[in-house]
Amino acid sequence: DQTNPEADLIVGAKWITDARISWRLRPRLRVAISGANLFDVYPDETRDFKDGLSGQGISTGGISRYPGALSAFGMNGRTLYLRLAYQ
Repeated sequence: DQTNPEADLIVGAKWITDARISWRLRPRLRVAISGANLFDVYPDETRDFKDGLSGQGISTGGISRYPGALSAFGMNGRTLYLRLAYQ
């Protein structure tokens, strides 16, 4: 019901930190280390999610753990990268 304010989902603000460092090893060779979501921040869980069960006790298989359509960042946590580039 779109007119019921109790059905609204309110999520908290989150800070996400991404970083990248690169070095030129040779005139045409560069290496970079980067990370997304370095502090492993996750969205707020949906209010009726507890141990893989919805509020009615039905298994959701983890599908409804986070409000996916509302999250401005991923739900997979930290990601680290190593990149080697030859130009």
